[in-house]
Amino acid sequence: ALRAHMVESIGRALQGSKNEETAETLERLKRFWEWRFAAVQAAGRKGEHTAEVVPFGWWFASGKFDEDWALAQLEAVLGIVGKVEYDNIVVERLVEFARTKPLPVVRCLKGFVEGDKEGWGVVSWEDEAKTILRTALASDDPAARDAATDLVHRLGARGYMGFRELVRR
Repeated sequence: ALRAHMVESIGRALQGSKNEETAETLERLKRFWEWRFAAVQAAGRKGEHTAEVVPFGWWFASGKFDEDWALAQLEAVLGIVGKVEYDNIVVERLVEFARTKPLPVVRCLKGFVEGDKEGWGVVSWEDEAKTILRTALASDDPAARDAATDLVHRLGARGYMGFRELVRR
């Protein structure tokens, strides 16, 4: 619980910061994160440490880190725990990357969808999810188009019929 609180506090500080963090500071934070995340991965999905990675949403939403690194970390967290804090803002931020990085963005969105056991998450960011999927379906990347089509079908299988308009022709 203490480590989760610390990860969240760092993320909230980054999110609220008007200052430009130095490259050295960001590199140290990345090393810290990677060290803690490796411990969580070693413990596995049912490990007691998974709660400490859920606040990564704050880190991602801050926009302080390299896009590729941040997307890779987000995808990895979602693969283990299926959620992050501040999910609405994180999904909004994913929209920003959908045009230039459609495949990792769709994979992250898929992680959110698969982790949404109650079904409220999809409803709360449905418009953003449609924007991401529409962008990926129109991209030049065939893997992104395939992943987006697959995710639309998964959403339909879960009862979210509003997404089918994206693949109807």
